Amino acid sequence: MYDFFVYGYFALYIARTFFPTGNAFASLMLSLGTFAAGLSDALAGRADPRLVHRSQGTANLG
Repeated sequence: MYDFFVYGYFALYIARTFFPTGNAFASLMLSLGTFAAGLSDALAGRADPRLVHRSQGTANLG
């Protein structure tokens, strides 16, 4: 979870670097949207570890 805290802290700098849209608000929203997608996937994997099979790295719902 440390990496998500670091990403959240540097979201403004990440927005300027990787999402240069010319609009600061849109860049920040794209950066935070990327952050939210990664965080929700991480939390879903912790909630139900069967969703991610660690040895294969693929979905394992069976």
